Amino acid sequence: VAIRAVPRRADFFDCLAQGGSLDKLKVELAKWLVALDALVVHISAFLSDGGYGRV
Repeated sequence: VAIRAVPRRADFFDCLAQGGSLDKLKVELAKWLVALDALVVHISAFLSDGGYGRV
């Protein structure tokens, strides 16, 4: 039942773009993912180095 509440991929990206270019959206999402990856790497190193566990 829950899967029916999820929009189709194309509709989801159209909604995210808010009428703008999908190419620009892809570029901006790529930047966001690079920044998110850097945060995850930083937090993972902090947890590992501090003996708090691994991610």
